[in-house]
Amino acid sequence: MSGRSAPLDPLRDAWRGDLADIALASTHFAPHYVKPVSRMVSAGPLHVKADDGSEVAADMGEEEFALLDITGGWAWGYRVADHIVGYVPATRLKV
Repeated sequence: MSGRSAPLDPLRDAWRGDLADIALASTHFAPHYVKPVSRMVSAGPLHVKADDGSEVAADMGEEEFALLDITGGWAWGYRVADHIVGYVPATRLKV
């Protein structure tokens, strides 16, 4: 990395304090980078936080999800169609 980091868009840039999408490695520092794993997810909300009561970033149909992490029963990643980042219950992931 050299120069300044570009501003992060929390809705579209998959970056947290502990890890980030490998696609951001050239512009943003994170302790760990993850290569997304493609999974299908069943229909339902894409949450901003790993909490059923949190704000909904988007409503998803049965579609492709780029999985970056699973912790505490929640899958974190982004909707492949438009790169909206968020959490879904891990039970909605299809193998």
